[in-house]
Amino acid sequence: MRKENHLYFKNLQSKDSYTSKKTYIPTIPNRIASTHANKLLNDFDLSQVEFNNRSQKFLNHITTDGIYITLTSDPESSLPLDSIDNNDFKLSNVCINSNKCEEATIFIPEEKRKVFIKKITDYIKTINSQPNPKNKNLINSIASIKLSKLENFWTDSQDSFPKSKYKKFWWEVWIKKINNDSSLTYREVLDFSESIQAKIGNNYLEFVENIVVLINTSATELEKSVFLMNNLLEVRQVNEPATFFINLNEKEQYEWVNELNSRLTSNPHPTTSICILDTGVNHDHPLIEKFIFGSNSVSYDPTWPVYDLKPKYGTNSYNPHGSMQAGIAIYGDLKQCVISTNQIHINHIIESGRIFPPKGNNNPELYGSLTIQTAHKVEITNHHIKHRIFSLAITAEGDNTGKPTSWSGAIDKFTFGELPDKNKSLFIISTGNNRHLQPNMNLWDQAHLAKIEDPAHSWNALTIGSFTNLTTVLDHKMKGWALLSKAGDLCPTTRTSVNWEWVKNAPLKPDFVLEGGNRLISPDTPPEITDHEDLSILTTSGDILNPFDIHLDSSAACALASNYAAQIADKYPSYWPETIRGLLIHSCQYTPAMVNQYNRFIQNDMLSPKKAAEVLLRSVGYGVPNPEIALNSSNNHALIVIQDELKPFKKNGSDVKFNEMQVIELPWPKHLLAQLGEKSVELKVTLSYFIEPNPQRKGFRSRFSYQSCGLRFRMVGPTQTVKDLKASINRQEMYADYDPSSNAENDNWWLGPNLRTKGSIHSDIWSGTGAELVSMDHIAIYPVTGWWKSSKSQARWTQKIRYSLIISIKASENVPIYNEIQNRIQIMNQIPNNTIEIKI
Repeated sequence: MRKENHLYFKNLQSKDSYTSKKTYIPTIPNRIASTHANKLLNDFDLSQVEFNNRSQKFLNHITTDGIYITLTSDPESSLPLDSIDNNDFKLSNVCINSNKCEEATIFIPEEKRKVFIKKITDYIKTINSQPNPKNKNLINSIASIKLSKLENFWTDSQDSFPKSKYKKFWWEVWIKKINNDSSLTYREVLDFSESIQAKIGNNYLEFVENIVVLINTSATELEKSVFLMNNLLEVRQVNEPATFFINLNEKEQYEWVNELNSRLTSNPHPTTSICILDTGVNHDHPLIEKFIFGSNSVSYDPTWPVYDLKPKYGTNSYNPHGSMQAGIAIYGDLKQCVISTNQIHINHIIESGRIFPPKGNNNPELYGSLTIQTAHKVEITNHHIKHRIFSLAITAEGDNTGKPTSWSGAIDKFTFGELPDKNKSLFIISTGNNRHLQPNMNLWDQAHLAKIEDPAHSWNALTIGSFTNLTTVLDHKMKGWALLSKAGDLCPTTRTSVNWEWVKNAPLKPDFVLEGGNRLISPDTPPEITDHEDLSILTTSGDILNPFDIHLDSSAACALASNYAAQIADKYPSYWPETIRGLLIHSCQYTPAMVNQYNRFIQNDMLSPKKAAEVLLRSVGYGVPNPEIALNSSNNHALIVIQDELKPFKKNGSDVKFNEMQVIELPWPKHLLAQLGEKSVELKVTLSYFIEPNPQRKGFRSRFSYQSCGLRFRMVGPTQTVKDLKASINRQEMYADYDPSSNAENDNWWLGPNLRTKGSIHSDIWSGTGAELVSMDHIAIYPVTGWWKSSKSQARWTQKIRYSLIISIKASENVPIYNEIQNRIQIMNQIPNNTIEIKI
């Protein structure tokens, strides 16, 4: 079938003023007013007495001019955070305790203690004089008040809080910026660390409102920060990356390399690169050297070699993982390249940023800072690269709750870019691997218990899990051994987000899966699990003398995804990183084994179709990407790409309000669709954008506190008018005769408007007839809330957010959808309009 370029469609529609129709009405507990208020006053008095007694120990060092207290709600109730995070009080942290009560830790400056007390006394004074006493929502929501302890600043699981009070640990400490000055804030942390004789990390990580530092000390010593610092926000554990377990296999003959090299051509002026952030890449390797130069390799620590040489004896300081990633990132399926007789042309290059030391693990570092500093070094070294895909296959063990961390937050910040004009970047990250396979446990159950690791829950990054199609073993010595996975099923070691603690708000991860190899299980009792060359992926080694190696798991899948992304970036140089990410997800399909598992979720596990869909999405993402679909349209399968932006918020007096939405008329070939009548067609929509993160966990009651803002799409339904579509979303478009029952797009969407809204990429499939699709010719893009709206001090209401919208129609083989849409676009682009063209 003839390959066609995707259809780029300029959005020529005007933007509409927008007001959200959603409102939030909190549930406020009923109280015996005077009794409850007096109890809270007594709680606060006791907290102050305890504070005064304990702070006497630190009199020589004390710098804080206030008190940290923790407010607790009733079980399964919430606190009005807006009332306790303002000019008077500073909210440090919010969490749910073991009794399902919400706890908010706030700092009350010395001069504002009376303000807090007045909130309660005003409530008491107005109990009898008016139906709703002053500050009722706040006072009734608080069940108790206590002096804060270090545990109240801990935002990882309570079970992971250090058991020993006196043993020294590395802590990740989050500090609110002083006067928006990172350097000044860091100096205060240095002073505090010196006062308790604690070690401090070599660097700090900066976000919009806070900095993150590492401090090595005991819980007993760090608890002094509650009394010595007035800008403490939270503390977390430090997650260390896992050591790689690579089985080297030096079996391939060197003449294969020469033969492949004789068929290789490269681009003399490349503009696309894959930057491998790993253990370094051997740029002298005969299958790598054409695509990387020594100048394209950097290390986080300038004292580290940019890659490891294999020693003659022992392998303690030899880690070839980065070079193994490079082989797949360059060639994709290297085995097919080797056995082929065709010319092979590769347009992209690779770069290497070493973030893993020559021996063992790094000393405790902020891996967010380490990763981003190394990425910046690469950018400075090769500033001529237009599209750079960062490929990261190093992950860290830890709680793995799905909540943003300093590492994932740093990646989200880097990919989003510095406001207003810095280039955005695409990060591709592996899920991490299950290193504790159980031979007698169901494969999917194991994957669901193995939670995706840090930083692969980054919202803006592509997160890659693994599946396998490798099922052929020719080795007669393995007779009697059985395959652990069947064709098209999960790779045995893949990780998922099914059991993330923050699953209600976390993005749907992984985004998709690619080949990660298979395992064999022995007939013994108890059975043994092993890998095998026949079930692994051929790649380059780190050793020049033995140039081939085998690779496995999510690392190999991550490298292959990077290869696909580079191909798209090279073919479509004007496409944004958001678009490249969107095209890969848009091209995904489920294997028959995955579809069968989805049906088992419904039939055997008694899950609803929507719940089964979510479990499938959190196991294998949107399926397996098809690079042919990601790169090309065809006669009966046309992909339309729109790149645009909108300004989600505006300042209205002292408030930040929603600003605008877009309704786009699509270039539908209506005559052709009508001719199809009752014949089936498939419509797919993918909306991709990057969020600016706010990774401090005080607002992690919902995902809206982490994202700068979100976007949503809604299409006009088959029986709905465009006027009704606007009224269903926009309060300003409501009209007298509007019928709310006309809201629904219809039930033919696989995910629907509730499930598809997680994270910062939203993709869904509609199945129906050509006759139904005729009238579905408009789509609305509108904003939802985020911290840009709630954080007035940062003045983000002035900013725009850009998005990529990918829409495809797939019909039966002989239907010329592509040509008809192409003609329609040419006609629509000639229509005069009053919108400004967005510069790409």
